[in-house]
Amino acid sequence: MPPVKRILVPVDLSEMAQCLVRYAVGMARGLGAELHFLHVYQAPVVSADAFVYVPDSDTLEHMRKNHVGRLRNLVQSECTAQQATLAFTIDGVYGVAADEIIATATRLSCDLILMGLQGAGYLRERLLGNTATHLFLHAPLPVLAIHPDMEFAPFRNAVFAYDQRAFQNKALLSPLRALTDFFETKLHVLSIVGELRDFPMLADSLRANALDPDFPQDSTSYHILQNEDAVEGLREYCEHNAIDLVTLVARKHSWLSNLLSERVSKKTAFRLEVPVLALHD
Repeated sequence: MPPVKRILVPVDLSEMAQCLVRYAVGMARGLGAELHFLHVYQAPVVSADAFVYVPDSDTLEHMRKNHVGRLRNLVQSECTAQQATLAFTIDGVYGVAADEIIATATRLSCDLILMGLQGAGYLRERLLGNTATHLFLHAPLPVLAIHPDMEFAPFRNAVFAYDQRAFQNKALLSPLRALTDFFETKLHVLSIVGELRDFPMLADSLRANALDPDFPQDSTSYHILQNEDAVEGLREYCEHNAIDLVTLVARKHSWLSNLLSERVSKKTAFRLEVPVLALHD
């Protein structure tokens, strides 16, 4: 059984759209999954002194059909280019992007949200507060984010950045386990500490507490890395170990919230040229 049956792909028709659709089609082919494309738009509101113009329902419907038509052409073109026969739907809705994305994902019982990050290969400055950040931290299902120009390929080496904190959700890592099983991915459980002490005890703790005990031992390894800068340590580990998927847990004071903080997101040296999967505790 495929680990992901339904993927929601929010597309804003920006420069990132073509890359995101290409990646989505490739991923759906690889997983045998359905694709649900969603474009969320807002009405242009014009204000002049005391007069405010809001488009009427006919104008809004015209906008929706235009956006859906453009998106449909993009998806069909990519399916043709990849010779992919996929089940997909396309919809356009009026509203606040993050709210509509979560509502649609819940209504359609999606297993994954796939979205694009704007920027030049890094979590761009001031990411905190936009749609991507909100979904990273608050979506009720896993969120996979990609950077521009990424092409889908089966994951061969994934790193799970573990902060050594217990999980409230005992099934938290099930989506990661399903993906690693499907693609026969090697999983690196990585904990980055400022000061390395009691290495054997820390390693034993990782083995005992970090992962579902049913994770295959022959494809799962545990690593302790000393680096006072966790972001830089993670980046270097990815580069040196051919990592093609980074997995983070979204919760208060987690790796992910730290990565998306104002202080860290301004560090443009933080370049993760790999997809980032956010799980939610």
